[in-house]
Amino acid sequence: MKARFEDFVIGSTRRSLPKLAHHKHRHMVAWRGCAVEIHSEQRRRRKHLDIAFLAKLLGQRILKGLSRINPASRQVPTLHIAMPHQKDSILIIEHDAPHAQRHAARNPRLEQEQPLRQPKQKARRRVCRRIAGLTVHCRSMPSETCRARPLRFSLKDLTRAFPPAKPIRVSLLLAHLSDPHVGPIQPPRLRELAGKRLTGYINWRRGRFRIHDMEALKRITDDLLTQKPDHVALTGDLVNLGLESEFVTARKYVETLGSPEFVSIVPGNHDIYVRSSYKYLSGSITEWMLGDGADKMAWPYVRIRGGVILIGVNSGIPTAPLLASGALGQDQMSKLSRTLREAALSGMPTVVMIHHPPGRNGASFGRGLRDAASFERVIADQGCDLILHGHNHRHSITRMKGPRGDVPVIGVASASAVPGSHNHRAGYHLFEIGKSAGRVEIRQRTRSLNEALEVTETEPTLLSS
Repeated sequence: MKARFEDFVIGSTRRSLPKLAHHKHRHMVAWRGCAVEIHSEQRRRRKHLDIAFLAKLLGQRILKGLSRINPASRQVPTLHIAMPHQKDSILIIEHDAPHAQRHAARNPRLEQEQPLRQPKQKARRRVCRRIAGLTVHCRSMPSETCRARPLRFSLKDLTRAFPPAKPIRVSLLLAHLSDPHVGPIQPPRLRELAGKRLTGYINWRRGRFRIHDMEALKRITDDLLTQKPDHVALTGDLVNLGLESEFVTARKYVETLGSPEFVSIVPGNHDIYVRSSYKYLSGSITEWMLGDGADKMAWPYVRIRGGVILIGVNSGIPTAPLLASGALGQDQMSKLSRTLREAALSGMPTVVMIHHPPGRNGASFGRGLRDAASFERVIADQGCDLILHGHNHRHSITRMKGPRGDVPVIGVASASAVPGSHNHRAGYHLFEIGKSAGRVEIRQRTRSLNEALEVTETEPTLLSS
């Protein structure tokens, strides 16, 4: 009989049967004691094979030859039909619903293909199936039927295919400093003071140079190196006016911190003070702002250190005088979203480095991130484990919503600032980032100068676990 996928579906007791509409009559029969589900307009109930029915069916049809079964005949039970198949232990029969109104006795017989004889089973062998990326071993299955039969596992097989998860421990000691504002500034040429640099230079000469002390920066840097971190994150504002001569001094300072493999840098608004500053920036410290395997600067960049993903973004843009705002832009924001999505799939802890505070209330008017709302949406959708920033010249801890919980957002004071309160004096952070059994653990310590310009350390703070 010609089969149509409308009426008969015979399957195993596993919940793999398709959903059937209730407005049509559907009959399902399983083979070898599997559960059977009957659908109709009036009822939906579960039955098992009736031994008496099987005996009746054998007496009426099997002895006469399975090829002569006529579902239109009134002599055949119309509720259940079962027949063996030459390959599969699960039987599938498909044809029009066998009730009298659609198949009158006077209608011609429906043709049916002759079933093939059951071939002799070959020697049993060990076969493997791939399930969810894992190799599952199936024992004692004939080679001719291993693809069609339901899989059966022993406890030993399941233990081998799905071993218990072993704790994974990834550890990285990450140092974070920002806004060193290296000096002193060499007297600029007159043409270099055109535009925004003029107001910036006046501000520097009026007293800003007293805030950023190079001796304090040296003490902080020396203390950082004695802590022997695995990696250093420097979140921008290496210079003051973005002059070419400043970047020569900035490179010398960066070299004292470590090699490009040891230090990751993102620029700040003072590093891209005017349009020409970006050229000097890229020409001096490019190696410290390259992603793994990259040969030219691109934002965002990605590095992996000690099993932790470091993502650097560029929020520095040229602005008008007296403004210090930043922005990522739509293109960089889209790339950041994709990068965070891929990082989440890796399962490794992820740290985002940015200069400006990324929240909408992270800085005062004219100093914040212009597209902070878009940044917050990206973190809410993709998430990360830690966000590091500078710019405000003070230690701070805030939170940003993520898909797996709040994400800590950590600000750090300027690495060269001497006056002010404890939160404003020069310092840096140390983060112990670990992952055990799928849980990310981050502990923070802050080391900063006190009033006597001595380095002190705060008690460790657990940021996430």
